This record gives sequence, C-alpha cells and structure tokens, in this order.
Amino acid sequence: MGDKTDSTKTRLQYEFLVMSGATMKDFFSEKNLNLVVENNPDLLIVSFGTNECNTLEYNSQEHYEQLKTIYELLTRECSNAQYLFTTPQGAYLNNSPNPMTEKCVSTL
Repeated sequence: MGDKTDSTKTRLQYEFLVMSGATMKDFFSEKNLNLVVENNPDLLIVSFGTNECNTLEYNSQEHYEQLKTIYELLTRECSNAQYLFTTPQGAYLNNSPNPMTEKCVSTL
C-alpha cells in the first residue's frame, strides 16, 4: 500500500477594517470601499449597527438607506462574494437595556 497524503492545502486569509466608534456614514468612503474591492473577497462579514443605535436618536429609515447603498456598492464591486451581516449585541444605555438595539436589529 502506498502512502496517501493529501497535498492540497487550505488557506484562510483575512483582513478587517475597523474604526472604533464609527458609524456607517463615518466609515464608508470611496477609499475604504477600494480597500475592500482590492482584496477580491470570497466572504464579507459586515458588522454595523452598534454605534448607530447607541443613542435615542437612532433613525431606522436613515440606517436602512445607508445599508442599502453600501450593499449595492459592495455587490456591484464584489459580485462573487458571499455576505454575512451581523447585528449589534445587546447593550445598555443609561443603565437600562437600550431600546434602539431592537429597532436596529429589525432594520438589519
């Protein structure tokens, strides 16, 4: 019997773009979009919402429009990628559960 070794290799490469405290509006510029596109990703994990809903002035319609615009830009430029959108974790605002988190999760 011969030696059966698997010569295939699995490679995982990842990059992340983070701006602490940023909202989608702050983060998504042409420069940052180009950084994503240049990597020709197979999978994009998009995690926005935590900072958007960290205020009682959270506007779900505005957030939805921003999400829609970003998704359209990404799918046009990264048409072969798969997408995973995450929702914000539960949070507290003024020592009470943040009521905007549920609205944000529904929007996403």
